Formats: sequence, C-alpha cells, structure tokens
Amino acid sequence: MPGEHQSVSETIGWLGFPPQAYPNFYLNKERIGYRFRSYLGSIREFSESVEKSGEASASVDTLFVKAGFKGGLGGSKEIQWDLSDSLAQALVLRACLATVGDLATDARLAPVTDFVLARGPGGIVEPLEVADSSLWPKSAISPDSIAEIAAEQRRQAKIGTTADPEPSYWAAYADTDRGLAVSLLGDASVIRGDARTYRDVKMNYCIFGQKVRDWQSWTLISPIHIWVEPLNKRAWG
Repeated sequence: MPGEHQSVSETIGWLGFPPQAYPNFYLNKERIGYRFRSYLGSIREFSESVEKSGEASASVDTLFVKAGFKGGLGGSKEIQWDLSDSLAQALVLRACLATVGDLATDARLAPVTDFVLARGPGGIVEPLEVADSSLWPKSAISPDSIAEIAAEQRRQAKIGTTADPEPSYWAAYADTDRGLAVSLLGDASVIRGDARTYRDVKMNYCIFGQKVRDWQSWTLISPIHIWVEPLNKRAWG
C-alpha cells in the first residue's frame, strides 16, 4: 500500500491500471511511448509539487479521478500492470495532461498539435466503405463532410508506410457537442476484431490524440488511444 506521502509517480507505478472495461480499438504504441517519455519531466515536477504541499493523497485522488478511476481505484483487486504497458502509459499521460490543463476537450477550438480528447456518439468505418458507409447517414454526418473525410483517407493512403499500407485506413469518428472529430487508423494498429463487433452498436467513441487540422465541418485528430463506452456512462475520464 502506498504511503501517505509517497510520490505521485511511485503511486502510479504501484497502482497500475484495471483490466479493460470497454473495448480499446486503437493504441499507437510508438506514439504513446514517445509522448509518455517526453512528459516524464512534467509528471515528476507534478510529483515534487505534491510532496512539498503535503497533499499527496488528495492530489493522487484528483489525478486518478480525472483518469476515470473511482470507487477505490479498482476495488480490492491488486493490479499487476506497470508503466511499461502501453495502455497504462496512455492513461497516465492523459491524466497528467488533464491535471495540468493541457488536454483540450473542444477539438474545434484547440490549436493544431494540441492534445485533445473528443467524446461522443460515433462509429468506426471500414477502409473500403469510408466514402459510402451507411453509418454516416445514421449519425447525420453531412455528405460534404463524408466527401472530405474520404478525400483525406485517399491522400493518406498514398503516403502510407509498410505498417499501414494502402488502402487500410479506418475512420473512427465522435460526434461531440462541439463538432465532429475524426481519426484515420492504420489497419495494422486496430486491435484485433473488436471494431467489427461494436461498429453498429450505439456507443460513445473516445478519441485521444493530437489535433492535425480543421476541415470545413470536422476536425482531424492524429490518434494515440481510441476506446468506446456506453452512452451516458464514462470510463477512464
């Protein structure tokens, strides 16, 4: 059990993270690892400020509430995950960004390259259906937006790497209360077959990444972590 004045980073390492409560569709391991390491200084600085304030317990609670852990941070189970795990890194990175005010929740207003979290009813469209999927009309996405998304998918496919070859770019979208947010996902990075199982179910899609640009009526996000959760029930912050 962590001591009352243990550092935040040590507490994070002890807690680990709970098993996946909702499907994770996408984890970019390389991008997560790079971003996580680049923010380690900020995490340590936050830890030091917590220790000096003598409010370790309260601040740790705040950090993990923002990451979505409530009700005893996983209950009575001891969690074995550590910070070498990509999902743990994604959650700690997002919790740290939220705590220091560097995580935008309005993708439309966020500056380009800023970290954003977009959450709302959405879906995931298979690569060959991006231009004409029946999911778009069900979500009331305009024909102009669909055409722009398909054009961007084709553009990215032309510059695809060997890990994400043409034409395998899924379109994950979240229709947030501040506008439409979309990420294009390389087929090699979409986790297992969960996407096909949940794509026709009414769920919130949660897109954590960095803003790339604004199109006329939607925002493109370079994805780090994408998961789904039931409507009106948040998980992980």
